[in-house]
Amino acid sequence: MSTVLLVNHWHDDNKGDSAITLATLDMLAPPGAGTAVVASLLPGDDPAFARAFRHVTAARPDVVVRPSLVPSIGSKDGVGTAATWVLGWIPLLLGMLIGHVPGRIRSVLSGADRVVLIGGSNIFDSGKRRPLGTLRLLQLLYPLWAADRLGRPVDLVGHTIGPFGTGASRALVRRLLPRARSIVLREEYSMELLRELVPQAVPQARVEPDTAFAIRQPTADQVDAVTARYGLAPQRFLVLVPRQHPYHEAAETDRVVDELAAGASAALAEGSIDRVVVLSQCLGPSVIEDDRPVARRLADAIPGSLLVEEDLTVVDLVAFFAAARAVVSVRLHGAILAMSAGTPVHAIAYFTTKTAGVLAQCGMADRWSEFETFSAVDVARLLQDVDPADVVAVAARERRRLTDWAGTAR
Repeated sequence: MSTVLLVNHWHDDNKGDSAITLATLDMLAPPGAGTAVVASLLPGDDPAFARAFRHVTAARPDVVVRPSLVPSIGSKDGVGTAATWVLGWIPLLLGMLIGHVPGRIRSVLSGADRVVLIGGSNIFDSGKRRPLGTLRLLQLLYPLWAADRLGRPVDLVGHTIGPFGTGASRALVRRLLPRARSIVLREEYSMELLRELVPQAVPQARVEPDTAFAIRQPTADQVDAVTARYGLAPQRFLVLVPRQHPYHEAAETDRVVDELAAGASAALAEGSIDRVVVLSQCLGPSVIEDDRPVARRLADAIPGSLLVEEDLTVVDLVAFFAAARAVVSVRLHGAILAMSAGTPVHAIAYFTTKTAGVLAQCGMADRWSEFETFSAVDVARLLQDVDPADVVAVAARERRRLTDWAGTAR
């Protein structure tokens, strides 16, 4: 019986991260196959840590959870928090210079037969908070260095990589990524960047679908329960999943909200849908990740819309999407989970190549817009042009690819 250690889980407030962790567990550490340990990116004394795994452990009660292996800034903000975080890294950085892994980290990694860096869009440095962005990147990649130092195989699973806005971050990924036993990227744009930036890591890299395509699908009864609970007619409502842009001025987010409202209102007026649902997919744990304020603004702009802010499980969320006519989502995993349920989507990209890459991977390169160019016309085009059967076929193909890959990767 083996022990698989998954590191870099963020928080179940973010349903995309929750879906990634659950799907990765089910593929690489299914129940009964051994011990599965999941380490958070949050320190144990962070107030958000207590709820970080609530949906993961409900679905997988066999999983052992633990706080971050390394100093972490967590969900807090402020100069004092950042200073404490930076100071905490000094002994680890000195240890890296001489090849020393501290005892506390060594004991966790040594107990694992395999270490997996959970995917998503976390291996990047925006270049906007120098040098903290590079330290944040090191926080994510340090387990790769330490596990490799201890002779433990490390796999990166389901990643978008880049951008890397500083020379220090580019040097860091050049030094560390080749240490991975395997690198599974979720779209071809990341592979192109890997070829350019870290060519020595390309032999162990491959492209596979986003792991969330493998998430457990809801039963027909679960889908019916969602529509009955909210009084929705199946296939007659449009779901909007907004988010605040993490870097742009608030006015740009307001513009997207206005376009979403205009597109949804036009669809209601012409009768292609009966209802609009505005869904807060992420509830925190940090302020920038809480979608509720922007969702409320959007719901207020669409008379008669339904605002959903509940703490849905990933399966509940997929059930919601499965019952919808279509989904327009700024959150990438709003689009991915909707596609996994066979529902047509239009995605709005806000950072990195993840949205463009994943939609291209699915053969739907015309079903996304940049945050800066999205308009109400995209909503109308989605409701008119996309055949759900095409999406069902894509979801089946992506799940099959992941199943085939997981069969060889365990």
